[in-house]
Amino acid sequence: MVRVIVAGAGIGGLSAALSLHAAGIEAIVIDSAAALRPLGVGINLMPHAVRELTELGLGGALEATGIPTAEMVHFDRHGNRIWGFASGRYIGYRWPQYSIHRGELQMILLAAVRDRLGPGAVRTATAFVSFAESSTEVTVRVRDRSSGALRELRGDALVGADGLGSRVRAQLHPGEPPPRWGGVMMWRGVMEGAPFLTGRTVAVAGTNAALKFVAYPISRQAERRGRALLNWVAEVKLPGRAVLASLDRNGADWNREGRLGDVLPWFADWEFGQFTDPAMLAAQYRKYSPHLYVKNFKTPILVIHSELDYRVPFGEGLQLFTAVQRMGVDSKLLVFPDEGHWVLKPQNSQLWYHTVLDWLDKYLK
Repeated sequence: MVRVIVAGAGIGGLSAALSLHAAGIEAIVIDSAAALRPLGVGINLMPHAVRELTELGLGGALEATGIPTAEMVHFDRHGNRIWGFASGRYIGYRWPQYSIHRGELQMILLAAVRDRLGPGAVRTATAFVSFAESSTEVTVRVRDRSSGALRELRGDALVGADGLGSRVRAQLHPGEPPPRWGGVMMWRGVMEGAPFLTGRTVAVAGTNAALKFVAYPISRQAERRGRALLNWVAEVKLPGRAVLASLDRNGADWNREGRLGDVLPWFADWEFGQFTDPAMLAAQYRKYSPHLYVKNFKTPILVIHSELDYRVPFGEGLQLFTAVQRMGVDSKLLVFPDEGHWVLKPQNSQLWYHTVLDWLDKYLK
């Protein structure tokens, strides 16, 4: 039987072991950690990932543990809704999207590997050192972290699933520079609180070009109690010099304990109440929604919309144009079926400018 050695008992490594086993291939998983514990914060499993895990027989465990995400909604820093869209089965996929605690997902996978491949299939405190290939096998040198002893494992193939600082990859690509940090500092955490919006909403405020805040529930157990285990992340895009200074001072590290004094000043003038309170949000819609004021529209309106602009659904432009046409307001509609938020194709760009300038000439000269 073919035997594969998997370096790394994270989500990727354990999933690989289960898939190999399902295909009739023997696998063992090694990890340098002395024990595997449910560490981390929230992650989202997209429907295509849920499909694969469901086919591995884990659908029931995922359903009992994670939150089937209903929607993703974007807000500005004052809690004003910008737009949103349904997720997973709520938008028509055959499989749900799950928001789930990373550590709980890892424990689901770990239990399945040990149950199907045997209790010795995952070897902890076993650190990858190096590998050597021949025409018939791969030899993997490992170190026992409890004793320091070196030994060898032999197999037909090696899978490097040992994370961002992969030692398997380092041997394959010895001259590769370290990963480049993009300058986004992230503070992450999990806390229990009251459900917000649908109770299954991923809420995103701001932008990763400057400041962004994300929050979503990740626990079905908490939901059953009428509560929400909320994953949150606060992101700050540091300016150029601050990026270099922070990297020199702290290095790349996602395990360091955060300090409130570092993150709170960035979000001091943000208001989150409106996107966490459905009643306030509904009142805001009733107060500001443009459709309530169509009867007052008198100014000529040029409506330009791109069908691929997912920030503003195409139907919104059609509703506006239809409304002002019925009101007898002079109006014109220009639609680009093949453009997104920005009109980029040269011929379309020319049409855009000619249309806008002609419209302005008509009413401003």
